[in-house]
Amino acid sequence: MKHASLLFGVAVALWLGAAGRAAADVDFHVPFVHIGVGGGGVRVDAPFVRLCIPTGPRRVMPAPVVGEPRLVPEVVVPPGVTPPEVVLPDARRTPAVPPVLPRQAPTLSEFASSFDAKGGSYEAWVRHPATGEAVKVCFTLPGPPRRVVVHKQEIVFRYGIGHTVRLEFCNDGTVKVQQ
Repeated sequence: MKHASLLFGVAVALWLGAAGRAAADVDFHVPFVHIGVGGGGVRVDAPFVRLCIPTGPRRVMPAPVVGEPRLVPEVVVPPGVTPPEVVLPDARRTPAVPPVLPRQAPTLSEFASSFDAKGGSYEAWVRHPATGEAVKVCFTLPGPPRRVVVHKQEIVFRYGIGHTVRLEFCNDGTVKVQQ
């Protein structure tokens, strides 16, 4: 049996080798899968998968050369007409954009109810409960908390027994972050 399968494999290899680049169609069928290779390309049909790869000449576009001058179309201005001055944006002329602050910072409970607590570093503007002014709070969460608790002057992100992130708003207008 071993010799027969070896002989069959050699015969198939010689037959395929002799075929060269002839247009040969090969179909492979097993339960639920069909693979076809032919002049039109490769086709794979399986449950929830249909893949067709057509054959043909490959088209390769050259990469743009960095530093190559861009061509600007020539503009013909009739005599007696003054063309407008074109000012291109420049880093030196672009004014700095001030940060956009909300009209009114949210209270602690509004912030806690709208905040999607996930892991990461955060910067948030919140209305300080003692002063009523908007304060910037920077804090880092290790992941999504199990529970968020809002007290009169603090927000506590609870992760389990003894593991919390606490944002404490002091009476002097400062914010303490305990991790």
